[in-house]
Amino acid sequence: MWDVEKIKEDLKEALSEYRYLHSLRTAEVAKDLAEHYGYDSKKAYVTALVHDIAKEYSEEENQKMIQKYQLDEALLTEENQKFAHGFIGAALVKEKYHFEEEMLEAIAYHTAGKKDMNWLTNIVALADKIEPGKDYEGIEQERKLAFESLEEAFLYCLEMKQKKLEKRKKLIHPQTKETIYFLKMTIKKQ
Repeated sequence: MWDVEKIKEDLKEALSEYRYLHSLRTAEVAKDLAEHYGYDSKKAYVTALVHDIAKEYSEEENQKMIQKYQLDEALLTEENQKFAHGFIGAALVKEKYHFEEEMLEAIAYHTAGKKDMNWLTNIVALADKIEPGKDYEGIEQERKLAFESLEEAFLYCLEMKQKKLEKRKKLIHPQTKETIYFLKMTIKKQ
């Protein structure tokens, strides 16, 4: 399967200490969420571990990777820069570690989410938001909700993000808006 120790070594080389420790904490939270919801905890752990593998790439490195993996050039626009690392990271780990499609989706969409998110995408996205190294207004509610409902917790996280951006007079990414709408509709049907 996956050689977790080798992946950790690779991450230590590729990431700053801050980002590496964030990745370890995110992986632990993902494992805990997976166990809580009866999902494959090893798959959740290893996926969350590499979710930010391309986060610290420069614009130039992003450009090279987008060309190498023939990804959508729109990832290079200012609006999409924050989300590019997920898609680049997914392409990178597909080649390097042969991750399954479900895992690749979780890495690609962990920042903004998407409609029809699979369990793993929900788990990784939420773990990334609530890992113990994070501390901001509303996080305790996010952590509490995470073990009650993945969808409601992720919706709450995204809505909090939207409020923060609105306060700073910044626009929320269309992908995140779509995810919020989809989660609201999904929860309403339950």
